[in-house]
Amino acid sequence: MKVAIALYLWYGVNDMARRTATFNRGQPKFKQVEDTLIICEDTNSNKTYLDDACHHFRSSAKIKVLHCGKNTPYEIVAFAKTVRAKYDKIYCVFDRDDHPNFDEALQLASDCNVETIKSYPCFELWYILHYKYFSKCIVGVGNKSSGDMLQKEVGLIPQLAAYTKSASKGLFFNLKDDLDQAIRHSTRRLKEANEDGSINPSTEIHLLISKIKELGELKNVA
Repeated sequence: MKVAIALYLWYGVNDMARRTATFNRGQPKFKQVEDTLIICEDTNSNKTYLDDACHHFRSSAKIKVLHCGKNTPYEIVAFAKTVRAKYDKIYCVFDRDDHPNFDEALQLASDCNVETIKSYPCFELWYILHYKYFSKCIVGVGNKSSGDMLQKEVGLIPQLAAYTKSASKGLFFNLKDDLDQAIRHSTRRLKEANEDGSINPSTEIHLLISKIKELGELKNVA
């Protein structure tokens, strides 16, 4: 009788172990990838660049890049707030330039748990950093905004002499061989800016590029 009970218990325990192993084999073996939205300030320069970055790093399936029809930081963040519940993570990409209500936009983003990716004075700094380290403060002159003045600096780089916002298609692929250098320069510049308060010029685009790359690299879980 005792032998029969022992055998019954032994088979029961092992059957449960087999069932558990079978169940576990059926579970996903990849990290959960967040549904991510990137909202851009314009339909050309930064949207085109970030779309191409997503395709290059194979993260397009989980990242949607769009222009919401708004062009100021506050309006962009306000739009993000209306769709926040639909996404795991939202990034708002915009320039400091001479936009009004900039600080209010940052506060609203914090209140509704939206990430901001800011460039001082504008996104074009990221292009310059592919070719050289740049720390010259850029301010508006006359009727030219700080963003306008930085674009003049872009034109001084031979490889970017033909750049315009409306003709920026394929720029990511033209610049990608120097992407690692841009990340190094941008990381250094942002660190120095945070340390000494000289936020102009600086950009956080390298942080977003790193996230795009990360989302494109699914890793098996142990």
